[in-house]
Amino acid sequence: MTSPETNSAEALAQQASQWHRQGRLKDAAGLFEQLLQREPMRATAWHELAYLYKALGAYSEALHAFAQALEHGMARPWEIHLDRAILCADALRLDVQARDELHAALQCKADYLPALLNLGNWHEQHGDRTAALDCYQRVLQLPNPQPANLRWVALARSAIIEPPSQADDPRFSDLERALTQVGQDPQVRPHLLFALGHGLDAVGRYDDAFEAYAKGNRSLLRASGRRHDRRQVEALTDAFIGAFSEPASSRSADAGEGPAPLFICGMFRSGSTLLEQVLAAHPQVCAGGELDWLLRTAAQRLAPFPQSMQRVSDSLLRQLASEYRAHLRTLFPDAPADGYLTDKRPDNFQLIGFIKCLFPSARIIHTVRQP
Repeated sequence: MTSPETNSAEALAQQASQWHRQGRLKDAAGLFEQLLQREPMRATAWHELAYLYKALGAYSEALHAFAQALEHGMARPWEIHLDRAILCADALRLDVQARDELHAALQCKADYLPALLNLGNWHEQHGDRTAALDCYQRVLQLPNPQPANLRWVALARSAIIEPPSQADDPRFSDLERALTQVGQDPQVRPHLLFALGHGLDAVGRYDDAFEAYAKGNRSLLRASGRRHDRRQVEALTDAFIGAFSEPASSRSADAGEGPAPLFICGMFRSGSTLLEQVLAAHPQVCAGGELDWLLRTAAQRLAPFPQSMQRVSDSLLRQLASEYRAHLRTLFPDAPADGYLTDKRPDNFQLIGFIKCLFPSARIIHTVRQP
């Protein structure tokens, strides 16, 4: 029997793709790396490797791999520019580069609807409502948008930016008609229902607005297929108690350099974003926003988590603490070295034991709703 190392390049590519489908992400990435050392011109291999890197949290490597796929002539380049834009915006905090990638996608394909929607969202997030509306109007004016249902996201976003001011505003009819056309499409229907609720609230039709919001929530719930399972939560809580029974200071110590991590967690919709903004007004605090490093590390490298924590060595904890700090330095190179950098994820309350193992002296802020 031959090993992947002795196989032909084509067999190596097939094996790597098979491992990718089987969830063996690191193994698949390793094979693609071997393949590309032999044949660096394979655009499709770079493309699949980019997705593997992204799934593994190697975001800078993923960005480079997508660039290589483009350089070597990967088909449908506008989609790759969109992938790069999403990486830049969501994972690497390279906002200007994200915008430039969206423009590059639209240069390749001027009617590329996902890029137009994302560019509109980019402008919304940066406070330019006029530019956002322009993007959404471009979507609504496309003669044959594909996928067709996504055009109604632009209608919904436009109605949120500029809500109706009168009960007889024709946009109410537009939203209702769009709801009829999209059916139960989980990507679009919640947007329309929330926009309808926002508009109804703006004109004082509060009961109707509440009903629209409730329908939007139910639509999201159907799309996710997930419900609160009290027994599962209780079992997970017991597992956390069992895994983190020792004081954190007896397990590890963080001697890393750079800004100290400041963790903000608690209930959703409890003011955590506002709190982070207030803290970041101080020159010694850098706002990190919602970072996925801890959650991703626990789910991938420490699976099954939290049970695995009873077997984790102190050296691995020190390594992970160092990697976390390196990740922050990559994302926020201008953060004050002697200050704080916030990691604001409400659901990080589930990872407090892990956090204290990595950073025994870490400051943690718990936000709660006003009763």
